Amino acid sequence: MLSAIALTGQPAPDAPGRILSSLGDAQINSSGDIAFSAGLYDGRTLLDAILLRSGDTLRKIVDTEAEAPGAPGQKFSSFGLVRLNDAGDIAFQADLGSPPVETGEHFPASGIFLITGGRLREVVLDAPPLFSLNNQGDIVFADGSRVLLFSDGSFKTVATSGQPVLNWTRTLESMSQPWINDQRDIIFVNQRQISPRFVTFFPNAIVRWREGVLEKIAAAEDPVPGVAGAVFDESFNSPHIDNRGRMGFSARMKMKTNANDISTGIVTVEDGRLAVVAREGQVIEGVGKLSFIGLPDFGQQGKLATFVGKVNDGSALGTLGFSGVYTVTPDRFTLNFPHVADGAGPGGGWRTTFILANRSTDTAAATVNFYDDSGKPLEVEVGGQRASQFAVSIPSFGVTRFQTDGHGPLKVGWATAQADQRVLSGIAVFELFDDSGKVVSEVGASATVPLRSMSVFAEGGPSTYTGIALVNPNIISANVDLILRDSNAKELTRQTLTVPGMGHIAKYAHELFPGVSLPESGGKIEIFSTQPLVGLTLRQRQGAFASLPVIP
Repeated sequence: MLSAIALTGQPAPDAPGRILSSLGDAQINSSGDIAFSAGLYDGRTLLDAILLRSGDTLRKIVDTEAEAPGAPGQKFSSFGLVRLNDAGDIAFQADLGSPPVETGEHFPASGIFLITGGRLREVVLDAPPLFSLNNQGDIVFADGSRVLLFSDGSFKTVATSGQPVLNWTRTLESMSQPWINDQRDIIFVNQRQISPRFVTFFPNAIVRWREGVLEKIAAAEDPVPGVAGAVFDESFNSPHIDNRGRMGFSARMKMKTNANDISTGIVTVEDGRLAVVAREGQVIEGVGKLSFIGLPDFGQQGKLATFVGKVNDGSALGTLGFSGVYTVTPDRFTLNFPHVADGAGPGGGWRTTFILANRSTDTAAATVNFYDDSGKPLEVEVGGQRASQFAVSIPSFGVTRFQTDGHGPLKVGWATAQADQRVLSGIAVFELFDDSGKVVSEVGASATVPLRSMSVFAEGGPSTYTGIALVNPNIISANVDLILRDSNAKELTRQTLTVPGMGHIAKYAHELFPGVSLPESGGKIEIFSTQPLVGLTLRQRQGAFASLPVIP
């Protein structure tokens, strides 16, 4: 599943008046925290910064207005590599500006810096820009002809030009982009020099060092798994290895029958098996088609990957390309519930009951998230616990039921249930209760799937009302056209509205089409959206409610 956590153009955190104007390559840890560099622009000046997304919060860690520790009088001028470990430490490479007063003494032009427990300090100045940090505090870096490991206060050369490599006919030439795990396994890119007269190199292989043994993982002209007729080109980047020995990297691929048919993908390696998990040309539902994939990060536990990508969504903006930070996670099945009502309102109070059924032989784990009309987390009470997210377990071939408490003023929104299995089904039951707590009416509606176009039944009359709920489960706002037709398909009127990203709209039909009477004989509302929506229709007749199906 792919999702965006930051987009260019949105307000920059902790920087009033500035927006995110550019996004750098991102790093993720096993807790799901993501660190990346970004440009912050206010229309006049541009700051570089390092941002951290932890939980649902995105915040600024450091920017180019800060003075660099260990280099008196010098400020950061730009940020390079950003590394984040499972302890929450952030290491980064930065270029430094000149001191304000020239003293004639040498001043460092760059360095590697570390933020631990909120404290910023230098690690080494005038160091190579490519490095890696593990959870043990070991640092590995490459200076071209060597890969060096700094551990326990001393340096060790682990690879050098001219060394042979297991399962490969070539020897090491120039090395770059090393990565280290907590067991001190190291993976890096080997580069082929075009000729002794040129200093241009082609990254032609991924190599692993483990306990003194060098081994080829992938190389140019090796077949690409899962892409018929494709081989790896001489372009490998961003290798990673986690603490279980699982590896990942990005690579350019070409078709053997057409060398000009090339694309970039993200590759993982587990138990010796290679797999392509993301590739240019892939469609991200609700966002668009990936036209560019940046350098990925996989996290030390290998469960997540994140990358900066560019999409084309078919609009004028998409034609130019629109950047975002995306994640690749293990597939999770999502149930969408287009409406939730909880609390006291006019005519009584409401509770929403969720019933989740597991058709698998294994216990299923699910996370239920509640959102308000604007797409922000919506807090409700379940069993006296107030939160916007609840974890539930559904036994094998069993059913789990949980209900909002119905306390406080009326709150409306929508919900999702994300499960680790695709054999989950669910229904939401809306209960209307009187002042004594007695249920006077209830109606159930199944979870629905997102659609770009759909129709819903609509009916009017002296005591009949049709309620419609629409949810946009995407991060991009949806422009929606609504067309009201009678039972003979004659158009009566139409309206246009916008549903914000992750947003929710719940209205009666007469509110959507003011001044137009709905036919008592019934009709329908056609819905066309620029983003896939989930919908629900409820008919209210006096005190009774009925759920009407959405027509795809």
